[in-house]
Order: sequence, then C-alpha cells, then structure tokens
Amino acid sequence: MLTEETDPIIAEVRAIRQAYAARFDYDVGAIFDDIRARERASQRNDNSPQLRSVHSGAGGEQRSGTTRRPDERPGPPTTTEPKATFGHYMIGVFDVLGQRRKLRTQTDVPPRNDDVGQERLIAELRATAGVVIGFRQLFRQFFVGASRPTGLADSLPEPQRAEMLAATTSEISLWGVSDAIFVGVPLAWTRHPAARVVDVRRSLLAAGSIWLAGLSAGHPLRGGMEIGTGIDIEGGEFYGQALEAAYHLESKVAGLPRIVVGPECVQFLEAVKRDGDNSDTSSQLAAVTADRCLSMLRQDTDGQVVVDGLGQTMLDEIGGSQDSWRDQALRAHERVRVYCRDFRDAGNTRLAARYEILLTLFDERAT
Repeated sequence: MLTEETDPIIAEVRAIRQAYAARFDYDVGAIFDDIRARERASQRNDNSPQLRSVHSGAGGEQRSGTTRRPDERPGPPTTTEPKATFGHYMIGVFDVLGQRRKLRTQTDVPPRNDDVGQERLIAELRATAGVVIGFRQLFRQFFVGASRPTGLADSLPEPQRAEMLAATTSEISLWGVSDAIFVGVPLAWTRHPAARVVDVRRSLLAAGSIWLAGLSAGHPLRGGMEIGTGIDIEGGEFYGQALEAAYHLESKVAGLPRIVVGPECVQFLEAVKRDGDNSDTSSQLAAVTADRCLSMLRQDTDGQVVVDGLGQTMLDEIGGSQDSWRDQALRAHERVRVYCRDFRDAGNTRLAARYEILLTLFDERAT
C-alpha cells in the first residue's frame, strides 16, 4: 500500500514545487509582486478575452494535437470545424474583487497631447487590468511550473518511468474574461487515474496560495470550484453545467474572499480515496493524492467546504519556511483588518460583516 512517504507522484510534485518556489525565496507574495512588475515593464497587450490553454502534457503537446508551448498564445482563427469534447470536468471560477467599481471610471480616452490624462489612465489601467493580468500570469506560471517534469521520472526504470509520466501529465486549461479567471480539469476515464486527481490537486494548491498572496497584496480573490459536465470546445471555449455550478458558488455562495468547493468535487475525492484501499497501483497513487486534496479543505462556519489557504497541508505543499509563510499571513491579516475598518467607517455594514468573518479566521490561525 502506497503512503505519502513512498508515493513517487508526491515526490515528483514536491520536487517541482521546491524548484519553482526557490526562485522567489519561497514567498508567494514575492512571486505575485514580481509578475506585476514584469507586466508593467512589458509592452504586451494581454487584454484579449480568448482562452489561453495550459494543456501542458508530456512534450508540451496540447490535447488538440498542436505543439504550441504551454505559455504561448493561440494562433488566428481557422476555417476548420473545432473539436468539442463532452464529459466531466472540474471547473474553478475566480473573481478579483473590487475591479468593477474601478472600471466604471474608465469612460474616456484622453488625447495624446494630454500628458496628465495619459498618466492618469496608465495608473488606472495598472490598478485594474494590470492586477487581473498579474493574477492570470500567477496561475499560469504556477501550472506550468508544477507540470514541468523533473529528473525523478528519468531515473526510474521502465515501466515505472512510463507510469510516472502518465500519472503526472497535466491537462489543465486556464482562461480569463474581464476580471474573472477560469481553470478547467478534464476528468475523462481515458486519463491515468492519478493524473486526473493530480490536476485537481494542482488547482487547489494554486487557488489556496494565490488567495493568500492576493489578500497580502491588497487584492482579495473569491472563487468556486465544482465538478460537473460540459463541452470543451477546441480553440478556447467551455460550455456546460460544470461552469454554471462553479460560477454559482463564486457569485452566490462564497460571499466573502474565500474559495468554496462544491459537494460533487468533495464526493469525487472521497470516492477516489476509497477506491485505493484494495486496488491496483494506479488507483493507490490516485487515492494518496485524493487524500492530500481533502486535507487542503476545511468546513467554514456556515457549513460550506472551502480551500484552507491557512492550513498546514497548504504550507507543506507549497514549500518554504514557517517564517516566510507567517510573514505572508501577517500581511494578509493586516489587510483584512484595514478592510473591516474602512467598510465600517464608510457605513457599508454588509461588506464589513463579511470581512469580519474573515478577520476572525485570521485572528485564530494567522498569529
């Protein structure tokens, strides 16, 4: 029976995680700040609402059969009829809070000779589009880094090497529309049993760590993650019940900056964990991974299951020192305290009450 200590998938993922996190001294906030700084320095126009796929499987191949790099933009439209794949997916919907209010002020384009107006517009775009682009880049870099193979698989003999590559191949999709970010994980039975759960695990890790980074940087993130059916349309579109269910959790259930995980997703992980008790090696690998996923969740005060961004499992999986994590949590804690005060002072009792719930969580667990 495989355990967390002997599971090669966990060793692979942790090796990837350590290499990625070490580039920024294990500080998720530093990763976020670095991405925003590089976006400000670049001249790229990344405001397109088109899907940006991160189907970063072995060899960098896409499910559509192309050989585009995981971080490369889609090419121009073609006249070829797009492929559509119906099945079960885990969908994550994430909203960068506070952006819509800021966008309402961007109603005019100042003339080129209006230096003051141009500078004001640039500052507004950095505070709105720049923040959203930074979040998208943070998700993208997390998934690309987490799915990049290490030398562990190459050191294994066949058929263990092939098993490892199949179990860690990623088919995560990432796209955005306005201030929303979407993550998709295909759960087709044709995939390796562990690969499906490994991608769910990567998505939970990304959601939890970026949730904390966003709060510490003053950009709260709210989300919903659920499993359901849908159609993945080649070329950058998803349609179906899974998307609607995740959006409902984000927009109607979450209420405050937190990532709500739906019951279908929880039941899926519990079922995968049970199936590994007396089964083949592949199912045992999946079961160990599902168990780790479940340990990243907690039940909130209202009974909703949420990603535990302040939990010990999240800290262990992301990597880094306890001191680095504590600094991150303390910055987020102070931000939440300021939000509570500002909303109370402005007479916004609804938002003040929501953030006070979050403040209680940080008071209990981030000290």
